[in-house]
Amino acid sequence: MKQPFKFFPRQFYDGILLVALLYVSNRRILICLLSRSCLYVNALADYILWGLIVLCSLLLLIQSGMLHEYWLAWKRNWPLALFIIYSIASISWSIVAERSIHTVYVMVAASLTAAIFGVIYSANQIFKKLFFFTLVIGILSLILAIVYPSSVIHQDRVWYGAWHGIFGHKNDFGPLMALGNGLSLLFLARSTGKRDLIVNILAYFLTLFLIVMSRSATALVLWAILNGLCLIYFAWIKWRSKLVGKNLFYTAGLSATVALLAPVSLIAVSLLMGKSPNLTGRIPLWINLLKNVVSKKPWFGYGMETLWYFPLFQKWASITSGWGDAIIVVNGHNGYMDILLYLGIVGLAILCIVLAQGFVHAIRRALIGRAWLDFSPLLVFVYFLVANMTIDYILEFESFHWVVLVMLLFLPLGKFVEQEFA
Repeated sequence: MKQPFKFFPRQFYDGILLVALLYVSNRRILICLLSRSCLYVNALADYILWGLIVLCSLLLLIQSGMLHEYWLAWKRNWPLALFIIYSIASISWSIVAERSIHTVYVMVAASLTAAIFGVIYSANQIFKKLFFFTLVIGILSLILAIVYPSSVIHQDRVWYGAWHGIFGHKNDFGPLMALGNGLSLLFLARSTGKRDLIVNILAYFLTLFLIVMSRSATALVLWAILNGLCLIYFAWIKWRSKLVGKNLFYTAGLSATVALLAPVSLIAVSLLMGKSPNLTGRIPLWINLLKNVVSKKPWFGYGMETLWYFPLFQKWASITSGWGDAIIVVNGHNGYMDILLYLGIVGLAILCIVLAQGFVHAIRRALIGRAWLDFSPLLVFVYFLVANMTIDYILEFESFHWVVLVMLLFLPLGKFVEQEFA
């Protein structure tokens, strides 16, 4: 059999591409700490960096000889392809075409690259890299908190004392630590030696500590939900042979209840933390946006990443939603709400199909599998769905979560092969 042509050693891609993908997908919320203006003036850098990443990823795909598998994976994920095509078409009616072109370009580049990672790399490699990425962020944030605390702890009047880590805001830092915490629990359950056991225990308590220090209600809710799902899945693996008839029905009902309690949990945690029951003003904001903004362009929206680009709109949303002048509203604080604003009912409906397809596949894999690796996609999928209830993680300021979502969608169907557990 003819060997595929090798442009560079595989190890070169493994290191450079991974670092580049994770850094660039977080670039705007990692480096825009001193001036918010850089959020909107780095388009040229994004075009160049994402272009280079896509080029290197395509070379990796060609070298791997998996072009056919890549094409078949895209055919299987036709709802995602449809969403991307619809997003491209939305440029034609965008109220700020240059912003929409930029965001759609990042979406296309991130999707092409993440899909290649999902097809070429094993699930074990992907989740290990994702886990260590969150762990590195946590360690760096802890070190800076000790050495230079003002750089990672909010000093403003509104969020004073809350840890935001190496990100610009606690709402970016806390939920990501919750993801790392859930993954550390999975790796803890499948530790193969004393060294692995110690590392994973330390990682679990480090991320839990950082969740608490972030003072993020969303992060605490995610911690509870992800840990709860892990415990349920542990019971499923251990006693699945006995779960028949009514017992199976009760287990499925319990799992669904844990997932559906997310909105109620958010309100409950907010109250326990001394915050308002309207999710710190988010509910009035959403009602205001639905009533006064979405209603004017309900079907197709205003174009990707447009409305929140205007400082006057940010100020209007803050004042009319009861937030006052102290806080600047820079997004809808809900990924699904912002997609509704940008792409309308049609765009949100297509995205829901994408998420539903991926969620069903993740559930099926978890149910037919017999190991923690089979449960990992479902855990991360639930994280993505819940986190976007209070934060916009769908291509607003960052594309890391979109990259993770696409990699999940492009994982092979069914349970993972035994070789991936090594």
